[in-house]
Amino acid sequence: MYNKKREIGERLKFFAKKKFGNQAKFARAMGKDLTYFTPYYNGKSYLGGEILSKLVKLGCDINWLLTGEETELQKLKEENEKLKNQLEAIKSMVNTNIVTSGNENIVINGSGNSVK
Repeated sequence: MYNKKREIGERLKFFAKKKFGNQAKFARAMGKDLTYFTPYYNGKSYLGGEILSKLVKLGCDINWLLTGEETELQKLKEENEKLKNQLEAIKSMVNTNIVTSGNENIVINGSGNSVK
């Protein structure tokens, strides 16, 4: 039997784990006790306006939460986050590299290059 409440509860659990690492940290961020969310996780209740509003403030895509479909904006945000992480990794690698050119060492340190 189809249970939309249960599907929403599963997505809520997924969001809690993805964003906060576990349900306890998520509950604290929402200003609630861990057991508060049990009826939602188990598909026994629908989320109300107050909770949905808090979820938006914490970065949850409410359209995805309620329907399972991501919005284009959410997809772009996720792609942007991936690109930021890749850029930071590249910067980190560049900041520690020493490039040898002929008899000179060019040190790339992120604040300008120097020739030694």
